Amino acid sequence: MLKRLGLEHTYQYTPYQSDQFVLNRSIRIKVGPPREGARPYTAADPQLRTTPSEMGTLFALIVQCNQGGGKLLELFADQLTPERCGEMIDRLRHNADQGRIVAGTPPGTDVAHKSGWIDDMQADVGVVHSPGGDFVLAVFLYQTQTFRDSSIPTPAIGQLARLVYTSYNPLVLRVLSKSEGVEGFALHHPLSLLAA
Repeated sequence: MLKRLGLEHTYQYTPYQSDQFVLNRSIRIKVGPPREGARPYTAADPQLRTTPSEMGTLFALIVQCNQGGGKLLELFADQLTPERCGEMIDRLRHNADQGRIVAGTPPGTDVAHKSGWIDDMQADVGVVHSPGGDFVLAVFLYQTQTFRDSSIPTPAIGQLARLVYTSYNPLVLRVLSKSEGVEGFALHHPLSLLAA
């Protein structure tokens, strides 16, 4: 099914966290190649694997389905409707994780996202609705050793979300000239917000 959607590097050959069950029963399962795609390579799981690009694509497909079009409806019209895809988006809006992408957007921004983490990777993927345009953001942070906690990756993902959000919605700041008492406006580029 995932290959039919064009997701070439996404596998779900076993249910998440079922490796002990599979091992204890000596069940033979399909596995992906040890390495694929372009460098840099990570320690990819042989049965459960994806990429930021493909998760972003999946979110875009769900949004297209909710709007009445796209590949999900073409391939699975007997199982999906725009309303069912809307239910998926609504569930993603109720994610309890308010860090990561949500923290990088203004309060009240419509964000439907799925965060995730394993020992060596932290991630968040979501669709953000904003006045300047809607966008999908997929961020995966990987390191060769275990993340001890989320104190570094969570705010890093939030800062990246803030950067993308402000590129769609540049900040206009009110500036008052003290010498002339004249009001003016300045447009700030999102890169200037990195230090904020």
